[in-house]
Amino acid sequence: MTTTDTPTALDWLTQAEAAFATEEAEHARMEDAFAAELAKDVNAKLAGLGITPVTPACTNGMGRLIPAQLVPADNAQRFYSVWASFDEDEGTITLLVGDYRSEGAEGRFEGLRLGVDQLTDVRQVLHARRRGPKPVASKPARPSADALAIVRALDELRGAVDCLTNATSRGLSRP
Repeated sequence: MTTTDTPTALDWLTQAEAAFATEEAEHARMEDAFAAELAKDVNAKLAGLGITPVTPACTNGMGRLIPAQLVPADNAQRFYSVWASFDEDEGTITLLVGDYRSEGAEGRFEGLRLGVDQLTDVRQVLHARRRGPKPVASKPARPSADALAIVRALDELRGAVDCLTNATSRGLSRP
């Protein structure tokens, strides 16, 4: 047996890495095929509504859906860009909006935000373009620990004043 016939100490690692790379490649292929199906669904929905996107939905080649751009932003008219995507949680085609304000502008949001939960009508594109992101219900702010401590102290003080009032009023009513 020569030294080239002798397995090295790391042959097992090389084999494991090769098997892992094969699994990862198959996983990436399956994810991209799934994203391609979602893109196909988005584009079919748009075609069904008579919408021809600026850029159709597609994939990035790594399993991620790239939304279809329906209209670009218009800073002069303060119109948001509008995009169509697929919401996997809801199983529907949704509208997303991108900010029309230029980079660095105060109040500008980055990326895309939800404009409409479910795309069912062309008019929704017009509304999303003009109104921007769908309002998000905010939870009321929880009072701080200091505020809660003040409320407790005031309740205790009120209780003490009530007790004092009751005690002194009984003392005044006695002959």
